[in-house]
Parts: sequence; structure tokens; C-alpha cells
Amino acid sequence: MGKIDFSSLPLKIKNVINGLNYYQDTTGKSGAEVYIFDDYVLKISSLSFDVENEIKVSKILKDKLPIAELIESEIVGNKVYLLKRKIIGKPLSSEEYMSNPFQKTYKTL
Repeated sequence: MGKIDFSSLPLKIKNVINGLNYYQDTTGKSGAEVYIFDDYVLKISSLSFDVENEIKVSKILKDKLPIAELIESEIVGNKVYLLKRKIIGKPLSSEEYMSNPFQKTYKTL
């Protein structure tokens, strides 16, 4: 499994996650490095339209939908660092939802 290069992390992100236990998530297909902490997810990727759009959409939807809170985002050179707060629940990619994609995955208030 991969390790985070803490020397290259932006200071604001480093201050939040320094000393916390984590593991690298290798299930995604985006090509980004994704590290899972107890309460956070750190995504490190190359700068692209998709990543810039992810930042914009996160900011727009933060008070409208139950999405992961964007704690910090920073672009350094051609790398993008996104630190999000984990949300509780099962991923939509879990076997339960993939085997029955039309089931209701939310509750109304």
C-alpha cells in the first residue's frame, strides 16, 4: 500500500491529518491517489477539468444535498489536493446497491 508524502502536502491539509491512521484506497478508477482516514478522505490527483469541476460542484451542493464536506482544497503546480469529511453510510458502489440499482437509497424528511 502507498504512503502519503507528507513533505509535499499543503500545510492546511497536513495540519488536519498529521498523525492520523490511514490506508490507501485502490478501488477507484480515476487514477487519483485516495487515502482513507477515520473521519476524512484525502484525494491527490493531477489537475484536470474533472477535478476543478468536482471542487465547484462540492461548493455549490454543500448546503443542498448530503455530500461529503470539502474541508480543504488546494492546487499546487499540477497537483490537486482535496480533503473531505467522510459521510456515514454505504457507498453507492456497494454490492447491495449495484445488484439492485433502482432501490431507494435515501429517506425523505
